[in-house]
Amino acid sequence: MKLWEKVVEARLRKVVEICEQQYGFMPRKSTTDAIFALRILMEKYRDGQRELHCVFVDLEKAYDRVPREELWYCMRKSGVAEKYVRVVQDMYERSRTMVRCAVGQTEEFKVEVGLHQGSALSPFLFAIVMDQLSEEVRQESPWTMMFADDIVICSESREQVEENLERWKFALERRGMKVSRSKTEYMCVNEREGSGTVRLQGEEVKKVQGFKYLGSTVQSNGECGKEVKKRVQAGVGLGPLVPVKGTLNASASYQDILDNFMLPTLWEQFGDDPFLFQHDCTPVTKASSIKTWMSEFGVEELDWPAQSPDLNPIEHLWDELERRLRARPSRLTSVPDLTNALLEERSKIPINSGGAVVAQVVKALGC
Repeated sequence: MKLWEKVVEARLRKVVEICEQQYGFMPRKSTTDAIFALRILMEKYRDGQRELHCVFVDLEKAYDRVPREELWYCMRKSGVAEKYVRVVQDMYERSRTMVRCAVGQTEEFKVEVGLHQGSALSPFLFAIVMDQLSEEVRQESPWTMMFADDIVICSESREQVEENLERWKFALERRGMKVSRSKTEYMCVNEREGSGTVRLQGEEVKKVQGFKYLGSTVQSNGECGKEVKKRVQAGVGLGPLVPVKGTLNASASYQDILDNFMLPTLWEQFGDDPFLFQHDCTPVTKASSIKTWMSEFGVEELDWPAQSPDLNPIEHLWDELERRLRARPSRLTSVPDLTNALLEERSKIPINSGGAVVAQVVKALGC
């Protein structure tokens, strides 16, 4: 089913043009781009000693609330051929579900609203819906930015951002979506004394000094000190060392390492925060199956600098490990001995070595 969904998605992407303000699940766009655009805007206003007013809009159960009739309407309005509208309708026609709990499960019941959870097609369908629903209210990027259902609205004045928020609420809620009053938050960058608060239908929007936008903490003073400190603390640890039997190949052993070790380790360290992953510069890591895997899991890659081993932090750590092995008094004559020695010496490398090596690389680059 997922393969068929991906085929349909690929064909829809050829005919549907999504607005530039949408960064979620779009080719050559990522959370990094949206975060960078917002930070640049904030820094510009901070340096100019001017206020910038930002509202971070949260939608309640966004995927689950999309009305099916609204989905068909938005697809047609986006230029999707009727035959593909019918294809998607067929996917939703007989959708049923059940609720499972500790004491058993309910009987199956029909689901008549919302997008399918876990579907490969749902993110793009949601982008189509948001594109049409926001057509009359969105401004050019970065004054308005969307990442799926994460919306940020920016303006030079509190009154204007408040007015824009009301317009967004009306545009979304009249078509079946719902803005969360409790989770929508307001932040003023470079705030002057008494700049006031933002209200939504008479109700005061929570005012904050910092907001976790797409996993990255932005601050009302326009600086990024907290984010840098958090990244350093998260990145000082070293991941597991995984012994491989036989030859390392892309389709089995390397992909197994990515599945069972790389992703769990990075998710544990970074949670929902964005991160960059760097392969070693070997043929296995360049295989098409690995590139497909990285794309499917949304892992952003940092290119390995060709002919510049001194700029690869992992090479530095392997050099350290090799020095420790050579310094051992006894010779390693078998694979089990080598494996045990690697694991033992690996555990002795200081936990902050990773962060220290990265800092050295950054200094070498003059950043």
